Amino acid sequence: MDNYNEGKKAEIKEAILGLQELCENYADESYLFDYEKILGSIKEATTALEESVRCKRPEQLTEGVAWSENLYDAEEDFNPFVYKGDMSLQEFRQVQNADFDNDLEI
Repeated sequence: MDNYNEGKKAEIKEAILGLQELCENYADESYLFDYEKILGSIKEATTALEESVRCKRPEQLTEGVAWSENLYDAEEDFNPFVYKGDMSLQEFRQVQNADFDNDLEI
């Protein structure tokens, strides 16, 4: 899996360098681009990268500790009724039960 991931990361970097090279090759004033279309595509690609970032479970993490692959988002509250697939179902149930226990203590 790591070789696959490294290969895909290399492809992404290569594509970005290719875009940069194209911009440099056509940098003089005799060339024009559809700037809004290009900027929109770059924004979409940036959003796709940001939304797809996942954190691998650390190898040294103790067994039984729940782990979410998603990056922490301070603005997003945990919803114990929505399973997002970012952790195993067993880990989700563990976090869900802890959340319910916290609610009962209040």
